Amino acid sequence: MKKNPCSPAAIGEICYGFGKKEISKSAFLRISDADDKINLLIEYEMWEDAVKQTFAHKKQEDYLDELQAKGGHLVEKYIRQETNALNAKN
Repeated sequence: MKKNPCSPAAIGEICYGFGKKEISKSAFLRISDADDKINLLIEYEMWEDAVKQTFAHKKQEDYLDELQAKGGHLVEKYIRQETNALNAKN
């Protein structure tokens, strides 16, 4: 399979610029580096996915404070959902 001429991050940023938020989000979620992925989701205020990726990659210590500061009450709901899901698994 051929390698894309453009990185998923660049594709996501271009799509976002054209108002294609869902396509943009899909591209960001294909980024392999967890930190890059989470940072872009935060930058573009895709709060639910940023929280989900933070928990999926066990990066709560690195990103929860930033998410809460930038996303406010919107993020709190997603953090509670992910925390409850994590507790239910254990």
